Amino acid sequence: MNRISLAAAVALLSASALIAESETSIEGVVYGDLTSNKEKQANGEKQSLFLNGSVNVGFASGDVANGLSFNLGARGNRKLVEKEKGDWGDTSFDSTIFHTANLTYSNDIVTVVAGRQEIALEWLGDYHEALVGIVKPVEQVTIIAGYTGKYTESDYDGYYGGFAEFHPTKKGAYVVDAIIAPVEGLTIEPWFYSVPDLEDWIGGKVAFENDAFNVSAAYTLTQADKKLTKGAEDGAVVHVTAGFAPTEGLNVFAGFAATDEKGGAGAVGLGAVGENVSPFEDGDNFFNQDTTTIYVGAGYEADAFSVSALYGLFDPGDKGGKGSISELDLIASYSVTDWFALNGIVVANFGGDKAYEDTDYTSLRVAAVFTY
Repeated sequence: MNRISLAAAVALLSASALIAESETSIEGVVYGDLTSNKEKQANGEKQSLFLNGSVNVGFASGDVANGLSFNLGARGNRKLVEKEKGDWGDTSFDSTIFHTANLTYSNDIVTVVAGRQEIALEWLGDYHEALVGIVKPVEQVTIIAGYTGKYTESDYDGYYGGFAEFHPTKKGAYVVDAIIAPVEGLTIEPWFYSVPDLEDWIGGKVAFENDAFNVSAAYTLTQADKKLTKGAEDGAVVHVTAGFAPTEGLNVFAGFAATDEKGGAGAVGLGAVGENVSPFEDGDNFFNQDTTTIYVGAGYEADAFSVSALYGLFDPGDKGGKGSISELDLIASYSVTDWFALNGIVVANFGGDKAYEDTDYTSLRVAAVFTY
């Protein structure tokens, strides 16, 4: 289940989280992974099978001079095996991309990151060409403000075609996000996004967690520029979650989400620049217009082994409210050593009515990951 912690929001990019403290110029951490990913999918009578190879490398410098540092990272995906032509996908999968290339300045109060970076906010995720500033005026308050012009994804099991504008106006998006922690365990997070000449969205989240349980409630309203979008409807998304840990290593959780009856998740689509809201591996229906989602799940971790299960029911209103679609995600991971892990994912989608029978599919994804 995707959950944004205070530390993740402050860090914003995973590469920077690896920066080593150093007094020596350009001394840092080299990191990466080498992945072999196998996917098999059955949709009706058709079956597809492919094997993908992926290499991710990066370098995070230490403090080069007076709070300045830099971060570099790239990933390449290559087809290894394909059962039938087209199973592996289009050429956007077969590419190498520099997903991280930025300069960072940081002191006790301000952090500024300029360039390609990984961002982890509620409605802004994956990799962006952006300028982001993080201000921490007091211990309980963090303010994040920035601009992103281009966006991409970069995963060993995902498609990507390089950095590109994420909407027709090509004017990027602006974001202001604040994280307020008045007492231990409680966070209040208001946010505002603006896509010039297209749409704004405003909302917030209240969350509380301790060692035993966690709850959160979030609401986001989108407002389209009616003069430029020619009748686009305003949208909204509400999302409520709850979880508890009945015993050490075990976590049980549930959630509810709903989108606006007419505007769905907005003209742009709230997941258009990456999101950390949907807990599903695929979740293709999560942000559809007039869709209600209910899900339950559980996860267990013990030493080097972890396993989780998630079941969700999507009730779309686009076909008269009849029928539904469900998704089952089963995930297991085993860390053989500190540098080698095996991951397995099963994703199954079921249409509960003839109107959705073409959505049925089952996917098996197995990955061997070497990290260094």
